[in-house]
Amino acid sequence: MAGRRRYQYDKPVRLKYPNRQETVSFSHRKGEYWWYGQHTVCQGQREWIKYLLIKYLSIYSDSLSTLETLAHPQTATHPIASEILCLLARLKARDCEILFCWIPSHVGIHGNELADTAAKSASIDLNHPLPYADIKKSLLIYVHSLWQESWDQQIHNKLHSIQPLLKLWPVVPVRMLDVKLNRLRIGHTHLTHKYLLFGERCPACTTCHVNLTVHHILVECPVFSNHRSRFFSSASLNIRDLVGESPHQHIFAFLRAIGIFNFL
Repeated sequence: MAGRRRYQYDKPVRLKYPNRQETVSFSHRKGEYWWYGQHTVCQGQREWIKYLLIKYLSIYSDSLSTLETLAHPQTATHPIASEILCLLARLKARDCEILFCWIPSHVGIHGNELADTAAKSASIDLNHPLPYADIKKSLLIYVHSLWQESWDQQIHNKLHSIQPLLKLWPVVPVRMLDVKLNRLRIGHTHLTHKYLLFGERCPACTTCHVNLTVHHILVECPVFSNHRSRFFSSASLNIRDLVGESPHQHIFAFLRAIGIFNFL
């Protein structure tokens, strides 16, 4: 028997009893996660053991994370995981020896292929409560996907070219440096945008005669080509390489050398 790890919604669960001409299939509701599939399998195992009075059992699963959780019960916090662990404890109390085996795939295993086929025709809906933790996780994933879709359309945003995927980035331990780095990422610094506060004209590069921007200073302006070669070992760079998720280790030394570190 095997339980399959599923992150998608509306995926069925199946049990195939090798020594019995019986296959049971279940479907679970939208928002229910892979623990429900594993729970169904374990419940089926319990009934099978009770029916045949089996003392030795091997359970095969391609869900490595499930097996790791069952191997470390002290870290299990999910209610379904706790229920499975209690079930296993009761079975062991009956002198039932259970061996869990991880298999990387169901392909080529006859019993599991039959179970996969049965799962596709599942029509029985299990009526059990859904933990709030799973509801919260489902909502967070959905909201994040909407946020990412909206962010994907902001192609003219300065930060979008540096951080196209929405996720948490590591923080610089020194608060002052972290603030300056984030100002560089969003393209808003005291040097380039103080004119908005004082109602002045946008500052321009005295050499290139274009608007003074963070991108121009870090990547384009030929005045700083030698400094780029010195600190970054290249005169041609991408701004994501300098202030991306893993900023260049010499970015602040470069800014100090060209004299704008204190004006960010």
